[in-house]
Amino acid sequence: MTSRAPLALSPDGWTLFVADGRDVFGMRTDTGQRVWSITKPPNTVKAIHASQYGVMLAVPDATHFTQLQSASPADSMRPRARGQIPLGAAAAQFSPDGKTLAIATGDGTLHLWDVFSPNEPRRAGPPFAAENGRTTDLAFSADGRLLAAVGADHVARLWDVENPKRPRSLGSPLAPNVPVSAVAFRRDPRLVATL
Repeated sequence: MTSRAPLALSPDGWTLFVADGRDVFGMRTDTGQRVWSITKPPNTVKAIHASQYGVMLAVPDATHFTQLQSASPADSMRPRARGQIPLGAAAAQFSPDGKTLAIATGDGTLHLWDVFSPNEPRRAGPPFAAENGRTTDLAFSADGRLLAAVGADHVARLWDVENPKRPRSLGSPLAPNVPVSAVAFRRDPRLVATL
């Protein structure tokens, strides 16, 4: 099973950025027209974050590191290497403000990294167990305080990550009787959509 394609919306809401495995592209939300593209990235992009300056990508490589790359109109949208994180990402997600990257590794652990300075990412807190084996999808709430993780067991669980040094599991799994493959928060963190 594969996780959903990483998506990000520009701060002004006019460009949707998509990393679909074959390429990374931006398209206008009003017309659907592609406005730029990075064709055939070297590896599968696991997470994408859009800001007023361009996009930040989280890209695992063959050496089990996750590379941070940025692309902006000033760079003609060619990815530029930033820092690297010494973990291979099975799944990843940037927080809405782009300052934190959640990484799920193949051994079933979750990691939070401070990527405010993408050239020098640093661990934000200790790794913690996902509780449901290999994580296939991650989502942050709009305020960045909650993290939802979907496991290979098709169950979604919530974590309070407001204090990344002490992430804590929240209650029972979401929709425990329905297989879940993807999860997303509405702007109101009390509402979570599962697929």
